[in-house]
Amino acid sequence: MEIIGYKCFNKDLLNRYGKKFRLGKIYITEGSIKFGNSGNGFHLCKNMEDTFRYFDAMNENVDICKVRASGVIVEYSDDYYGYYDMYAAEKLEILHVLSRREIIEYALSLNDERLKRFLSGIKLTDKEIEEILSLHSASDVKATIEESQNTKLQNAIDLDEARGNVTSPEYYVKMIKNSKQKISILKQTRNEMQQEFDNAVESGQIKKYSDEWYEALDTLYQIDTEINEETENVETYKNAINEIKWDNFDNLIDRIEYAEDETQSLIDIMEKSGADLFTKPDDKEYWGADDVNWTDEGLTSLGLYAQQMETAEFKARQYAEAINELEED
Repeated sequence: MEIIGYKCFNKDLLNRYGKKFRLGKIYITEGSIKFGNSGNGFHLCKNMEDTFRYFDAMNENVDICKVRASGVIVEYSDDYYGYYDMYAAEKLEILHVLSRREIIEYALSLNDERLKRFLSGIKLTDKEIEEILSLHSASDVKATIEESQNTKLQNAIDLDEARGNVTSPEYYVKMIKNSKQKISILKQTRNEMQQEFDNAVESGQIKKYSDEWYEALDTLYQIDTEINEETENVETYKNAINEIKWDNFDNLIDRIEYAEDETQSLIDIMEKSGADLFTKPDDKEYWGADDVNWTDEGLTSLGLYAQQMETAEFKARQYAEAINELEED
């Protein structure tokens, strides 16, 4: 038995366990062939998009290969999640590592349902997405693209946080934009489906309380649920932006207060030193500003008080701006 299919690898043809594969070489495994993580054999899929179930092509650089399986082959299908034509094989040969152009050409040949699975599993550039959209106008495909874009942005956020970096609110701004576009697409789809449903009921094509009637209502309900979930996501992203702003504000205030404390400490040291801040004539009973000379210690104290005043004014402006932002929100 022989099957031509697809297999995904980490970059440089490394499998999930770090084993290096090579083009043209036939690999053979021993023992009983069984599909699954605890099974035995070389795994492959008839459809490229199904390989993304086992490799994170959304976040990692991967090699997608066309392969030939032979010898003992076990077929596996996952009816619950809709994965079919997956195999574990005794022998495997890597025929070809697909170029990026070949991968996109493959995507362009897919029907809408298979394309949705493809889009949800692999990271694409904006130019690649634009090319796919030019040939696929289905609203659910567009919604899937918006969702995959948000997944890509969320992965970037997770990576920033894992590295200990401060996340840019621009990520969430883009996610809000994508989610709003998806909501718009879903609402348009729902309106069109509602119109078709109403017309079918009015014409008698769909009988009230029939199975078709309940199925149509369930589909509309599912779209409503998805719209509500995406609307909640928008609010979550907005809250995340506010949280980032307030974290940055708190950090700024902490730095201001640290500067205030340092300045006050220096002022306290000057006062405790007992040094004269200025000199005045000893031979005059009455003297004015023109008779006073500031000492070095005095000038230093004046500078510290001026700095303390500037810091307080800057702190007040930050609070005022934060209050204005709250009122705008």
